[in-house]
Amino acid sequence: MSLSAGRFKLRVEEGTPGAVKQTGSDGTVRYYQLFDTLTGYLDGVSVKYNDKFKVDVLNIDIRDDEDADKVYRISVNFNGSVARNLIAQLLSADVAEPVEIQTWAEELDDGKKRTKAIVRQHGKTLEWYLLSSRNEKAKSLPKERIFPAPVKTVVNGKEVWDFTGQLDMLRKYVDVLDKKIKGAIVQNSAEDDEVFDADVFEETEAPAANTASEEDDLPF
Repeated sequence: MSLSAGRFKLRVEEGTPGAVKQTGSDGTVRYYQLFDTLTGYLDGVSVKYNDKFKVDVLNIDIRDDEDADKVYRISVNFNGSVARNLIAQLLSADVAEPVEIQTWAEELDDGKKRTKAIVRQHGKTLEWYLLSSRNEKAKSLPKERIFPAPVKTVVNGKEVWDFTGQLDMLRKYVDVLDKKIKGAIVQNSAEDDEVFDADVFEETEAPAANTASEEDDLPF
């Protein structure tokens, strides 16, 4: 399951209630369910390298809170603000209780849309366990919970922001969160689970380029 234009995008079979028909650039017709809220139990988090698109991808597995045999996999670009925000909030979650992930699209000055996401639990927005170094609240946090500021670098003659320090830190916390989840939730055997839409990206489109700037490392 991917995130596109501020909504979850789940690939389904033709005839599925509520499915939207979309035609890819190669002419292939696919059907999707689009929604902006996903609720369930955390079942695992991981970072995997996608050979086709040559990027690291953050996978968040959510077990349906009404049908324990269904596991939905959310896959987003690891080098992006959505991944950082989700992990920063999920670290504050009670992993034994359901979480609710809400998404929406923020329209930019150039007319493009940026996907945003927050995590809620028990009706309240979760605090960010990790904070940007620019945030006033970060002054009261230990250093290991503060994202290092990105640095400017030159790639192919173009000046860009380098988030390597943040990504290295985030990768460590992904492992921390996954161990926390595994320690709190009894896992069902893989044979009994039906994982929905585990593909990272559509076959005919590359993942969105990282458009994060120094002002977009975290939205708080």
